[in-house]
Amino acid sequence: MARISKRELEQERKTSPVLDYMVEHNMPLTREIFLSLAYMGDVPELLGVEEEAELPNFLQNWRVRHAD
Repeated sequence: MARISKRELEQERKTSPVLDYMVEHNMPLTREIFLSLAYMGDVPELLGVEEEAELPNFLQNWRVRHAD
């Protein structure tokens, strides 16, 4: 799991209902759990650049986001 400050987490929660749910329910803040919740268990094998950009910053795969 990537490190995130409390302030950054609060900012990310404002724009991500899934992340807000995870925090409210004391769930581990992992990419796997986030994607499972966001895609209701039907997580695609690969996310496109646009889908990746919609994730909270600390959960993004930067190799996808910044691929040339």
